[in-house]
Amino acid sequence: MRHAPPPARRLRAGAGPGVVALAAPVLAVLGLLGAGCSSGTSPASVPRLSSASGGHSAGGNRAAELHAAARATALAIASRAPASVVSTKALMRDESVLLARMGQESTNFLRQLKSAEFKEAFTAFSERRAPDFSKFG
Repeated sequence: MRHAPPPARRLRAGAGPGVVALAAPVLAVLGLLGAGCSSGTSPASVPRLSSASGGHSAGGNRAAELHAAARATALAIASRAPASVVSTKALMRDESVLLARMGQESTNFLRQLKSAEFKEAFTAFSERRAPDFSKFG
């Protein structure tokens, strides 16, 4: 029986060593699952984990679904700019910094919900038309 190369080596061609290292934790999970996944898998082609029948797909192969979803996530991470991914991961490691940033984002989000821009966006959505933000500076 021929074994597939380790997941880190099957990542996309051209991924630098930093990208492979960033995706290694996700890919390690893939190795634990033991299911094969073609190297041509793209995030768009991976079926979502089903919620019908207790989370099992029609084929009942939840491990294969999980493997495909984890691989799609690893590929999506690997396609990002490596320095940006490293920076994002560093920001997420400090819980107090993360919680403070989430508080700021929540404040900004709530402020935007009260704005004329949001009203235009929501009205355009409900009227099934493109929003016109040209009147906003």
